[in-house]
Amino acid sequence: MKEKHHLPYQIIDNLFSADECQRIISLWDKPEIGQIFGHETPSPELRISEISWIKPSKETGWIFERIAQVVLRKGDLGISSELFLLEHGLQLTFYNAEKGGHYYFHQDSGEKNTRKLSLSVLLSSPQMFDGGRLEFLDSQRKVVDSKLTQGSVAYFSSSQVHRVSPVLKNVRWSLVGWFSERVESITQ
Repeated sequence: MKEKHHLPYQIIDNLFSADECQRIISLWDKPEIGQIFGHETPSPELRISEISWIKPSKETGWIFERIAQVVLRKGDLGISSELFLLEHGLQLTFYNAEKGGHYYFHQDSGEKNTRKLSLSVLLSSPQMFDGGRLEFLDSQRKVVDSKLTQGSVAYFSSSQVHRVSPVLKNVRWSLVGWFSERVESITQ
């Protein structure tokens, strides 16, 4: 795994191979509309996506073991807390250009949650879709494209403002997760 260091996030290239990305996508089950944390109803001006949850099991243990390697790197972001526990499992996210798939600028932390570390793995090959970039706002409020490649992960403080730009052609798949300082239920 080769690392790229770009603030306000870090990237680990090739966390998953292309074949492993397809194995993860094949776990898509019981899709639901992607919600905004703390919102009771969908907010299409902020987010249009579908999601499915991946829970730890014999079938998925290899995914969680690989993700644990990222969590061990939390110090790269100046996060010194001793323990991060996955909140709800991992979220498999599907953005479809035909439906206007996107997720507007937001933070993963806030008053109603304890998220400290966020991560996003690009499961699709960037050559297979247009738009759909994971982008961050830097300290000067300039948009920075993470330039993720298939199977690579961006990890960042959950307080970091970021978005998935509108998908303009085809579809984009990603795997996202959040970690916190206190034990959270792994059931939704």
